[in-house]
Amino acid sequence: MNSSYNAQNAYKETGIKTASQGQLIVEMYKGAIKFLNLAEKHIEEENYMEANEYMQRVQDIVNELRYSLDHEKGGEVSKNLEALYDFMYRSLVKANMSNDLELLDQVRNMLKELLESWQEVQKKAAAKGKVNKAAKLNVNSK
Repeated sequence: MNSSYNAQNAYKETGIKTASQGQLIVEMYKGAIKFLNLAEKHIEEENYMEANEYMQRVQDIVNELRYSLDHEKGGEVSKNLEALYDFMYRSLVKANMSNDLELLDQVRNMLKELLESWQEVQKKAAAKGKVNKAAKLNVNSK
């Protein structure tokens, strides 16, 4: 089992190292949502230490998303995202202190919306990349 676990971790690590920035953002949103779900489960089971650990993971992800914003390239969008990430972080801290499931749900819904948006951006970028690659092949074959 240990070699299987090591192989799985190596596979994940390779995927992370070769992922585009957009893919990494999508994975961060997915991870944050997963950890929120686990935190909620532990709150419902009154296992507050475990819930705290998962909420801290979500807080770390939200902070990483905030710190990775490029304000020069992102302009107004990046400013809006920073404000949203700040709101999410503060909400997570409050939820963690009071075990407030409504706040967790609010943050989860925001993360889900952002995830859907980024997934759409990734689809469009992939489609554009395929078109550009096909165009290059046509030019090179002439």
